[in-house]
Amino acid sequence: MEFQSIKNAIHYVFDTKEEYENHFLSQGIPAPEIKSDWKEAKELDWVMSDDDRIIQILRRNSMKNTVRSPDKNKHASYYVQTVVGSFVVSKNQKMDTDFSSHLNRYSFGGKFVNWKKRLEAREKNNKNEKAFVYFVAIVRDKPEIAYMKVYGTNNFMYAKRRAYILLKQERIKLAIRKELKEIADDLGMDDRFHLEKAKELIENAESDNVKLGALRTTAEWTGMNEKEDPENPFVPVTDDTKSLDSPEKQKRLLASKKSLTEVKNINE
Repeated sequence: MEFQSIKNAIHYVFDTKEEYENHFLSQGIPAPEIKSDWKEAKELDWVMSDDDRIIQILRRNSMKNTVRSPDKNKHASYYVQTVVGSFVVSKNQKMDTDFSSHLNRYSFGGKFVNWKKRLEAREKNNKNEKAFVYFVAIVRDKPEIAYMKVYGTNNFMYAKRRAYILLKQERIKLAIRKELKEIADDLGMDDRFHLEKAKELIENAESDNVKLGALRTTAEWTGMNEKEDPENPFVPVTDDTKSLDSPEKQKRLLASKKSLTEVKNINE
């Protein structure tokens, strides 16, 4: 959910129907019907936008001057205004709910671009993405909590989906790794430190499970067994996340046990 104020009145954009209905129920009133076609909606109707969010038509007016619509060789007769922007009512016009694409809600402008495509096309992290990196890497928030803080939504599942997409972006991965490396360096915990500690565990730990864990961890660090958890690319995938009958698991366990046996032979 997002919102902005116009003349001291708050106007909302809802992410889901459930969020929309709960908002009205909390005020003790039933939720108004959501119109599926915003182009046919009347003033003050709630509608479904073309990027699948729920928003209210604040104004619907006829065009005072002839304005060419997105339909080739046609002219628009009506337009609608929302808290996000103004949109010509025509066959090919799309209504989006991206505030950043509409610097002036009273002018016709803004280009409808899929959020994910904009995200993937961006070369540098913007202000919100830098804040997201900060909360994930420094504050150690879960990604969905970080997203909710930065982007101002109270919808947990929406935030989880969006945070997952953010974490798949290579530039954001690199930014998080950079922040974590700086912290580790400040603490004197560089790559050599971690590998030396892991080596001590492999050579001296009494438990075979501890030794196997250290072997797997060093393999992750050195890229010998590079895996990513699709839910969080910064948490290594362990054997516990795999099926017991997984052929991949069996191969990895055999490789780890072989390495452990070699370490034992050296020590003997």
